[in-house]
Amino acid sequence: MTDFSQLINTGFHVTGKDSSQSGASARTVLIFGVPRSGTSIISGALHHLGVFNGERSFDPIYEDKILHEAILSGSRDKVGKVIENYNRQNDVWFYKHPDLLSDSLSFGASGRIAGVMNRLYGKDRFLPLSNFLRLYRMFRNPMCIITFKDIFAIANRNRLSMESDLLENMEDVMRTYRKIVVLLKQLDPHALLVSSEKIVNNKDLFLDKLIEFCQINPAPEQRQKALHFISAKPVAYLKHARVDSTIGYLDEVTNTCISGWARYVDHDKAAKVVLIIDGKEVETVSANLFREDLLANKLHPSGACSFRFTRFNPDLLYPGCEVRVKIANDVHDLNGSPFIS
Repeated sequence: MTDFSQLINTGFHVTGKDSSQSGASARTVLIFGVPRSGTSIISGALHHLGVFNGERSFDPIYEDKILHEAILSGSRDKVGKVIENYNRQNDVWFYKHPDLLSDSLSFGASGRIAGVMNRLYGKDRFLPLSNFLRLYRMFRNPMCIITFKDIFAIANRNRLSMESDLLENMEDVMRTYRKIVVLLKQLDPHALLVSSEKIVNNKDLFLDKLIEFCQINPAPEQRQKALHFISAKPVAYLKHARVDSTIGYLDEVTNTCISGWARYVDHDKAAKVVLIIDGKEVETVSANLFREDLLANKLHPSGACSFRFTRFNPDLLYPGCEVRVKIANDVHDLNGSPFIS
């Protein structure tokens, strides 16, 4: 009888040859692909399997900011020091960033030339593979996990989370996939190719392959945590994937002043805050005013993220009216909003 199990599309495939020294247990796993193609599923699973992933890498996306900032600086010395430190502490560790191909442009003159070409002819059309290879070779026994996802699904997620154009998103995704294919054909790295859409339905089988590929030995409870992490509807990730994650509070509503605080989670740039009364935008201000309590409670590094609306018409406020405050372009109100006068 014919064994049709060989024809089942499991959603993963190993390509290239393991170039690490024979029997070497020390290695580094690089996780990348197209942004929003499922890299966080892989990094989260490896994190829960007990693999180190940087000193500043947090739930739900598990991207180490220390190494990322070093790579973007273009300094081989900075990158080398971070890698040396992580190598010294860990036999196996991983670095994940979906834009690793583009990030590698920082390494070398060809990256600067490509930067000029991209500005002239459109973003990310040019990718010198020599720059990626230069960065790739800095890692100890490197191996890749590259994620793939339906082009429309990625573009539509960008539309929902970042309010960007669907068709332009699809073009960007196709360009990046083209670069990945060129990389695989020309450099032939040892890589695990992953369909993030299929592995959520084959979690046990995929975890077995992931553990085998990375040559790790997780405890049973770690494997169970990783199994639980892999989800088709990761709520925490969807919240983080918005154009800019925001926090804040509408504190006070009076006839002369509406105030509170608001900021972006991932950076300290002052947020534009919009006042909406009965569904109509009536005033916009910057949340850049200092408040001692915001600094004391560590809600902002400088304490300068409060706002005050004072130029609105007080006649708009009447018993039962709805007062809403949100950061511009965000789909969610601040906590404490809406306020019913």
